[in-house]
Amino acid sequence: MKGYPPQGCHLTLIRQGNRRGRSGYVSDSGDHKVTEDGYFSSPPLNPGRYFLRFAGILRKPTANSPSQPTPEAMQQRIFDFLYPNAEEVKEASPFDLQIGQTKTDLEVRIPRPIWRTVRGKVTGALPENLANMCVMFTRDRGMLDDLGGGGPEIQADGTFEYDVQPGRYRLSVWEMTSPTQEGFTQMTKQLASVDVVVGPHDLNGIEIDVSPPTTGRD
Repeated sequence: MKGYPPQGCHLTLIRQGNRRGRSGYVSDSGDHKVTEDGYFSSPPLNPGRYFLRFAGILRKPTANSPSQPTPEAMQQRIFDFLYPNAEEVKEASPFDLQIGQTKTDLEVRIPRPIWRTVRGKVTGALPENLANMCVMFTRDRGMLDDLGGGGPEIQADGTFEYDVQPGRYRLSVWEMTSPTQEGFTQMTKQLASVDVVVGPHDLNGIEIDVSPPTTGRD
């Protein structure tokens, strides 16, 4: 923002492709690091239409900034968007490459990061100890590939709260392994999920029911 390169940034190229027998938008070649002075380049690409996703962190403010920024101030520096400022691939601006063509005139301005709080509760057949359960937030960009995700632990009363940027998300309840000595955990079982749209305001009252489906008799 304000004409300065970000502190850190990665570029992802998105194109039409196939995954597991399905056709749609996929990541072309993973993430590529943007240089410290803000320049970026792709590996050699096949002719076709591409979309760009940028994700990273803005530079620290230069004036009146504390040496240890608060979590809220740090959050406002984190960005993740589809060029030029879209939430889904179909809303983004593509560019087309021909055989032997090199595109060198693209300038990207990072939009101001916007964050919303999502609050909800997990209900149903919950175990007594929720310490090894979490709600995973996966952003739906209209792609076959997932581009990152994260989420909060579930509190003792089943509630959860998490901050995300506006867009479509799938919220999935997962059982986790107990932490290793290094603090790492792994997801073992998905119990339930819901799809939500995070818009211009915080989202409250989300309920995820993990009760097993009932079977009735005719």
